[in-house]
Amino acid sequence: MEEFDAYLAEVNRSRVSVIGRIAQVCPRLEVLDVERSCLNVHDVRAIADNCPNFRALTAWSADLHEGIFLDLSRCAALRELFLGYEVQFGPMHHGEDDAVYPDGGVPAEFDAADAFDRFTRGCPLLAHVSMHLEGGYVFDGHLRSLGRHCPHLVAFEAPECDGISDEGVEALVKGCPQLENLNLGSNSYPTSMHSGCPITDSIVYVIACGLPALTNLNLRGCGDVTEEAIAALRAALPDLVIELPWAEILDDP
Repeated sequence: MEEFDAYLAEVNRSRVSVIGRIAQVCPRLEVLDVERSCLNVHDVRAIADNCPNFRALTAWSADLHEGIFLDLSRCAALRELFLGYEVQFGPMHHGEDDAVYPDGGVPAEFDAADAFDRFTRGCPLLAHVSMHLEGGYVFDGHLRSLGRHCPHLVAFEAPECDGISDEGVEALVKGCPQLENLNLGSNSYPTSMHSGCPITDSIVYVIACGLPALTNLNLRGCGDVTEEAIAALRAALPDLVIELPWAEILDDP
């Protein structure tokens, strides 16, 4: 019991959970999939420091902030990132937490957009990015960074994000022409026609012309997309499975 109490005391001092401890002693760690866990920003740093072949992170209901992108930018082998429900991103808190986020950590004047851009520059092999964040904390800048630096991206999901517009999606489409799965809608049947990303017909035409490999598209709740644009999309990509703005699922021509 005394040994366990000593272990907990050390964990509390270092702010690294058992997940971070595993990363410190298992440098061959490549994949982490955790749900409702104690994963925190310090664990992500431990992974970046110790696991050079780390390639996939799935985190549900974890206590994280945008600072993780500064560390994940050092995981050059990363191919898959899934940040799931109840992961809450928002304004950084400085002060007490800075003391335990050591040298090279979150700067006093933290720029979330720059951190994500550094992440995409450092992880050019990214193929799957899913950001199901509480409150839809994804914006056009995230999509522009992916479009600039991640040409191998085949799947992107950012449902129910009102900070995503035609401009961001166009940058993503132009920079990631291999996309096969694109989720910009609602993950459940919407309570309104505007629960998805606020995109318009204009970007649907860009998708139709710019993503020849696209097989799945979620537009559920994207209420500004019209039937005419859907018809043009179907004509350009006859095998495409579309979750329509009005919540009906169309999978046959």
